[in-house]
Amino acid sequence: MTMLTYRILGPIEVQAGGEPVEINGTFQRTLLAALLVNHDRLVLTDSLIGELWEHNPAERGERVTGAHKQAAAQVTGRRPG
Repeated sequence: MTMLTYRILGPIEVQAGGEPVEINGTFQRTLLAALLVNHDRLVLTDSLIGELWEHNPAERGERVTGAHKQAAAQVTGRRPG
């Protein structure tokens, strides 16, 4: 299994086995940051929607957030929850 390293101070960075992993766009970086700072607890989709859209959640927030969770899982090699 490849060792993953996350850097969250400054720009969000992910490395797999010492090699940088591409993170696509601000939205995916924000989602990854929200998941990393809550790494020790269950993060519900509703909470992520609130974090990502603050006071104006998109009508399709759950579907969009789900797609980005899937993309983040592919980046990290982990299964989305």
